[in-house]
Amino acid sequence: MFLNGGSVDLLISHNKCGLYVLTKRTEKRRFAVLMDEYHPQGYLSRAPMARKRMDIVYRCGDDWCVLMIVHLINNPYIAHKLRLDWNKTWFVRRIVTIPQSKNKYGDTASTALKLLCEWLKYHGAEAVLALTLPRHSGAVYKHAGFEYVMDAQTKGMKWFLRRLRE
Repeated sequence: MFLNGGSVDLLISHNKCGLYVLTKRTEKRRFAVLMDEYHPQGYLSRAPMARKRMDIVYRCGDDWCVLMIVHLINNPYIAHKLRLDWNKTWFVRRIVTIPQSKNKYGDTASTALKLLCEWLKYHGAEAVLALTLPRHSGAVYKHAGFEYVMDAQTKGMKWFLRRLRE
């Protein structure tokens, strides 16, 4: 269906796979359809506080494997509590692995997160923050080098952080 091809801009590559940012309207529509289909919270269409938002795809060959929505953090309480630079900390708002690609390539979400962190660090980021959904352990974040930092105010959700600079 929507898993193959597309016009995307390569951010960073790994073996025959890579992390791509979507720039064309047709690709963003494709991304939105897949996010609505596979992520429990669906696509985030309007987010006025999502500074420098990027819709990112981890792709192996022409197959879309992992979808991510990332932006600079927009929570001043978390920024202050964790001593994060407001303009150099990114937030993984949504992440989902496409089930068909999981069967073909294995669990690629942690690889996609590692590549994202590597690319963001190269471009001056200091940290990446993520929030789990209820009933999720955060194992994918742990495998990608994130550390549990605290429970969220919403029951069952946890904050994970990966500092990119010491």
